Parts: sequence; C-alpha cells; structure tokens
Amino acid sequence: MDLFVDGHAHDCRPGPDETLDDVLELVRRGNQSSHRAILGLACDGIDILGDDLNSYLTAPARKFERIDVHTGMPDVLISHALAEAARILDVAESERAQVVDMFIKGKTGDGIILLGTCLSRWFQINEAISKSLGLIGVIPGAFEVDLESLASALDPVSRKLGEIKSAVQSQDYVALADILEYEFNDVTNCWRKVIEAMLGQVGAAQ
Repeated sequence: MDLFVDGHAHDCRPGPDETLDDVLELVRRGNQSSHRAILGLACDGIDILGDDLNSYLTAPARKFERIDVHTGMPDVLISHALAEAARILDVAESERAQVVDMFIKGKTGDGIILLGTCLSRWFQINEAISKSLGLIGVIPGAFEVDLESLASALDPVSRKLGEIKSAVQSQDYVALADILEYEFNDVTNCWRKVIEAMLGQVGAAQ
C-alpha cells in the first residue's frame, strides 16, 4: 500500500488489522503542529465523499494499493466558502424579488425558470454551510458556540424549502408567491446568522 499526502509519498506499512481510519489518524497526528486538516481522500483513484466515507474508514488499509490524502488550512477554506455563500445569497435575494414580481404579473413560466436558478443557489449556500460546520470543529480555538445549536438554527430553512417544493408540485403559485415574498425572509436571516457566527469564530481563532 502506498500513501501520498498532498502528493508526497509517506512510509506507511499498516498491519493486517489496521483500517483506513488508522492510517488517516497517523496523518492527523502528523499535522497537529501545523493545524492542517484532511480535506480530501482518494483510494485507488476514487474520490471518497459523503455517505461512502464511513464504509471506507472501517475497511482494512491493505485493501487499497494507493491512498491519496489532501490536507489544507480549514480556516482559510471556511472563510472563502462562507464569503462566497454570502455573495451568492445576495444574488439569490435579488432574484427572489424578481420571481415574486413575475408571479404577481402573471409571468408564471418565467418565474418558475428563475426560481429554479434560486433553488440552485440556495442549495450551494446550504452545502457551503454544512461543509463548513463539519470542518470548523478541527480549528484550534474555534467555536465556543455549540455547533449543534447552530445546526438546529437551520431547521427553518429545510421546512421552508419543503413548502416551496410542495407549492411547485401542486402548481399553487399564489401560495408560492406568498412564501417567497412574506415568509422567506426568515430563511435568509437564518443563513446570514449562521454565516456571520462562523466567520466570527474563524476570525477569532486566527
């Protein structure tokens, strides 16, 4: 088994009972002084992401011929991701107002098309926040705030997006316009609150 960390070969000879997670733990320990964190993982050329990760971590390390680990400074990554999420949110807010205006004027088709763009942007924002929440715990000195409370602050987001999906499926454009015009501000405020809280904590840790 060959181990590469950020493109550099590392001597690693795992025992028969050692798992992929055991190998990654060696990398984590080696990065403690530099405060770098594992940001990406590939096994035999396959990127390991999301739900697949847990099943791979428990697999014997010797099962793989090559393991590539990518590390980086999580605070820098989080700052960039959340700053971009805030920018996308501003753009989506402008587009949301246009969607409402289109629905009011009876331009339903155009409104639905632009709403699709908004939904794509909202998904990007949620992804950036979710991934940042997963990374921020590894930053030394970050987060005196309870991560679970921040995650739960996003609950209204999921509920409101679900209501939008239901209104689209039932073609209830009156309800859809009302949600977007009068109720979606709560969602926007949730996103802004969490983004600002995380950026503040990352800045304090730096």
